[in-house]
Amino acid sequence: MDCRNLTEINCITTWRDIFQAKRLAAVSNNGLILKQSNGEETGFVIGWKPGVNRFPIESRRNVILPIGERQRMEALAKQILDDQPRLADTLFFGKKVRAGIGCAPRVLIGDKSEIRLLAPPGHDMLEYRIALIADATDLVVLGSKRNTAFEDYLAKILGQDKAQVLEILSRDSGLSEPTARRCFEDKVIFEKLLRFVRVNGPVTLMPFIATGSIWTLAKHLSDGSGESIFVAGPPPNLAQRVNDKLWFAKIVGTALGVTATPPIRSAYGLAALVGHVQSLSQKWEKIVIKVPDSAGSEGNYPIQTKSIRSLGARALRDHLIDLMSPILSNNMYPLMVEVWDCNVLASPSVQVWIPDKAAGEPRIEGVFDQSLMGDEGRFVGATTAHLEQRLDDALCRDAMKLALLFQDLGYFGRCSFDTVLVGDTKDAAQFHWIECNGRWGGVSLPMTFMNRVFAGKPLPAFVIAQRTDLDFGRIRFQDALLRFDDQLYDSNGPPEGIIFTAPGGLETGRGLNFIAVGNSEDDAKERAFLAFQRLTDV
Repeated sequence: MDCRNLTEINCITTWRDIFQAKRLAAVSNNGLILKQSNGEETGFVIGWKPGVNRFPIESRRNVILPIGERQRMEALAKQILDDQPRLADTLFFGKKVRAGIGCAPRVLIGDKSEIRLLAPPGHDMLEYRIALIADATDLVVLGSKRNTAFEDYLAKILGQDKAQVLEILSRDSGLSEPTARRCFEDKVIFEKLLRFVRVNGPVTLMPFIATGSIWTLAKHLSDGSGESIFVAGPPPNLAQRVNDKLWFAKIVGTALGVTATPPIRSAYGLAALVGHVQSLSQKWEKIVIKVPDSAGSEGNYPIQTKSIRSLGARALRDHLIDLMSPILSNNMYPLMVEVWDCNVLASPSVQVWIPDKAAGEPRIEGVFDQSLMGDEGRFVGATTAHLEQRLDDALCRDAMKLALLFQDLGYFGRCSFDTVLVGDTKDAAQFHWIECNGRWGGVSLPMTFMNRVFAGKPLPAFVIAQRTDLDFGRIRFQDALLRFDDQLYDSNGPPEGIIFTAPGGLETGRGLNFIAVGNSEDDAKERAFLAFQRLTDV
């Protein structure tokens, strides 16, 4: 790389300076890459940081893989791309739209309604979580109703930057389509976004998940403004693949070995589904049928096999139709049939940030033990994992292999891998890789927020709580602040207390979403328990 212009580049101190220098800039984990309008790189500044709180990436594991393993992942990626040459293709969206994070303000979109079976547009209790990582110059686009009390809470009590907010929900008729699509189909909304781009330059779209609609919005904004637009997420075809449990299982089997997942079958029709269920039920205590491109345990249908082993094919067929009528009637194939591990010792989730390959290696930011509830394994929270060192090392090595493979495929952005540690004893235990979350999620957003709140300080013990299945009286967010007043974390006080991460659950009477911060993990867990107790103590 030509670094002849480093002296001039080192004088750049603000976003606007970059654009006055008439260069296209891209932030990497290691610094700032500057490019001329023709795309030629003119310099690289190690460690350039435009702001104290802006999107911190904290590497918390140092994983060194043998060169042979790196080369094997690179060769596997090449093989996959040879078979699927358009997997990471973004040419349709234009030369000025690319994966990355630019140096202009960001447009943050927390909508996850395009994930199959999740909340319909405009009804997501957790959409506001994306505001946790927003800066004052950013724009948060909401498909649900705006909550100024929550925004004031982030700014006044938590000491965070107060971002601009664009609410696109029609109060009369509601929102009937995903936020990103509405952004480019509604002329009034699109013009507001276009004006934001014209004022601020090459903005970054930072979505919860980088769908085709997000990339299409980036194309429209680029075409309408003439500016480059970054998408802080993988190309859409790749995003779709990594979030598909069947595709991920196949990749894990190739990269890590056939024993790295529980036994899995794919069913492309009802007859195949019946056959796979019947076959696996003869050997295993519990199996689960999954909609492979859903998330958060939605579309999971667990089956205790003892109850179906004696059923014939026709009776089993009728049983499955009754059990899964919404899925089967809508022809949601392929479906995934998976053995449900019963001897689970832990449920670790590895949080990863994958930069462009030119900007360095993937970073493992943490390993969290997930709390799962119910037969379907619904995510309800997480704590920092405390695995034996050899298990932690093994988990992070394999996570790094997958992250390097994804990086070689063209992946960019937030990613996490969910696993279970299975075995009768820890000495005989092994990890099964269950799914990839090629998006933000219930751990990564609170984790990144904590990195912001405690930037430059030791990270305290904390517990993440995410309940969306409760049933209590609706509480206005400002009233909830009064009810929890003595339990709340305050940026001007000691590092302990409750931090609300979204207002929607409280205001619908259906959920409670927070981070409990304590002087120890036990203290944080006790604070979380007391918060739930306070909610039900009317």
